[in-house]
Amino acid sequence: MPETRFIDQELIPDFHSAYIRAYIERDVRVLANISDYQLFGRFLRLMAALTAQEINYSQLGRELGLSPKTAGKWLEMLVATFQ
Repeated sequence: MPETRFIDQELIPDFHSAYIRAYIERDVRVLANISDYQLFGRFLRLMAALTAQEINYSQLGRELGLSPKTAGKWLEMLVATFQ
């Protein structure tokens, strides 16, 4: 998306939130059976904050109220969709 280089700096947060919303509503809905899209969005933001850190599925589950198994599946979804 080369056009994004020319977007005004003030529009970048709106562009980013629209991208995340479209990713969750379109891609994730098609590829996975996730019932709570808001929780998946929180998971996505948490994983972004934990970039380059060791993954502890139990900790992820505690932070968001998920089972470690669900956190692992959701992380696989992020990897499979190059997020």
